This record gives sequence, structure tokens and C-alpha cells, in this order.
Amino acid sequence: MEYFSTDKLGRVFVVRLDPGDYVLESINELIVREKINDAIVVSAVGTLNECTLHIVTTTGFPPKEYFKR
Repeated sequence: MEYFSTDKLGRVFVVRLDPGDYVLESINELIVREKINDAIVVSAVGTLNECTLHIVTTTGFPPKEYFKR
């Protein structure tokens, strides 16, 4: 993982992952390294070898969850 940051519009990070890097684990590593408390992912571009989507399909409680691999 490689990342770049700027303080001009708040703290903005651009992250580039290498083949074989895990997306969620890499984001969590950046969060710990940079002591980030609150954040949002604005966009992402790339391809994945494998992916599991976690989708909440209801607004009730308990939520009905769906996992697509």
C-alpha cells in the first residue's frame, strides 16, 4: 500500500493498493497509522480477484442481511 495526503481541504488521502493487498485491511491500516477518527470513502477505481458484498435489505430491526460472494 502506498498513500499520499494533503491538508488543503481538510485531510485528504489518496491510496494505491498493490496486487494482493486486501482493501478493508489496508484502509484499517491507514486509519491506525494516521490516527483517523472519522472518515468517508468518496470513490474507488480498480478490479478485485474476489469480493464479498454485505447488503442490508430491510430497515426494520433486526435487519435482514444478504451476503453475495
